[in-house]
Amino acid sequence: MIKYLSERIRKPTSEQEIRIVQALSKFCNPLTYYIVCFDCKRAAPMVNKNFYPNSCPLCETPFETLGQYCLPDVILSLPENKNAVIFVNGGVHLKRNVKAKDKYQMLMLKRMGFKIFVITNEEVDILRNMNLAATMKGILDATHDDQLYDLYMKDEKEIYGLAWH
Repeated sequence: MIKYLSERIRKPTSEQEIRIVQALSKFCNPLTYYIVCFDCKRAAPMVNKNFYPNSCPLCETPFETLGQYCLPDVILSLPENKNAVIFVNGGVHLKRNVKAKDKYQMLMLKRMGFKIFVITNEEVDILRNMNLAATMKGILDATHDDQLYDLYMKDEKEIYGLAWH
């Protein structure tokens, strides 16, 4: 039985996440293995990439229950306080309890001012390198441009029913 949250081993980075980071690296410096604390509302690098964190490395809030933080697959931290997260979702994200966790995390990130993008493993798999790079460029453009982001999110089904306005 798992006694502490930190005893859970974090999944390794997927092939799809690696491809996304490689595509984004053509345009910016994407951040991976970062934790977003919902208490202090800041992001910091994970101390140990192989295990879930015990506490926030910035505010030292102990993580005793679920829902105190999230580990986005990629964070985009751009000038003028334009920030976004990219979640690369596999089949486990179709389960009801995981959808509920995802919705909560997205709502908290939205309240913190992050723009949120979700792409599935299958979508990454079908995109060739050039098309994946173009998709990532579109995400970067939408991170800078609120109207473009709203246009992209208008019919987004992957972000589970969050009200964007």
